[in-house]
Amino acid sequence: MTDVNSADMRCFQMRAGTATATVVAGDKLGFVANAEVSHFGPVQFYMAKVPESANINTWEAAGNVWAKVASIDAIPNPNGLTSSKTTWPTYSTIL
Repeated sequence: MTDVNSADMRCFQMRAGTATATVVAGDKLGFVANAEVSHFGPVQFYMAKVPESANINTWEAAGNVWAKVASIDAIPNPNGLTSSKTTWPTYSTIL
């Protein structure tokens, strides 16, 4: 993956959703991923609101519809950034 503007940057793009939830601003929200993160680097979490007139299973979430809701960044250490779990706590981890 070399084009950060590609739809392939989104995980599981255009796959059928399993459910929706109503979330009120300020509520805590969690998730479970059953596949490990298989690359070094920060993990970013974005959400997009599906328009009420759209079907979650077919809506193309493209454009300025995304909001960053969380991230897991590198942990600096005296040896600098490394390619290991000590720097990237999400690598090879099921979140």
